Amino acid sequence: MDNAFYHQRQENSRWILQSHLLLLSNGLAKESVTLDQIDSVVITHASPGHMGNMNFFAQKPILYHSMEYIGRHVTPTELKERPYRKLSGNVEVWKTPGHTQHDLSVLVHNVAGYGTMAIVGDLIPSEHLLSEKRDVMIEEGVWDNAIKRQNANLIVCMADWIVPGHGQPFRVLPNYRQKAGCTRLLAQRHLLNQAV
Repeated sequence: MDNAFYHQRQENSRWILQSHLLLLSNGLAKESVTLDQIDSVVITHASPGHMGNMNFFAQKPILYHSMEYIGRHVTPTELKERPYRKLSGNVEVWKTPGHTQHDLSVLVHNVAGYGTMAIVGDLIPSEHLLSEKRDVMIEEGVWDNAIKRQNANLIVCMADWIVPGHGQPFRVLPNYRQKAGCTRLLAQRHLLNQAV
């Protein structure tokens, strides 16, 4: 009986893995992308319900918090010392803790027709956080609500569009920037950058 159960479980696992790979491949194909074309993977936050199948990217750099994982090799990145890391001329990864201590957000600049897009995970779970000041994640727990709000404001000030963790992508409206204090926030950032 145990052997039959193990064999069935092994078959089920193999089927699930193949179906996940097929779903992922089909989803990427709709965007004319293959697994081989993906240079790196960014984990915006470590919620088991939001991530999985990292094994499909075993030989790709996987960024989580301030570390980079490739297979079993782990390396600290400049995110240990700096607030952001450039992945390319148009892609940056920012430390944006709040929902968890290890949240990351990805800024993609110069996206045709959109400007700068931010992929933020649960830092900004939906547009409701900005439009109604209602955080749909509050019941699941938030590591630090004040820091989350600060980092959400920073992203609002830097992005034209936001891809939230639990909603449709949305345009950053002028009143969102006003509520976030973007003029003051970006002026402070400019002064800090001049001092460095």
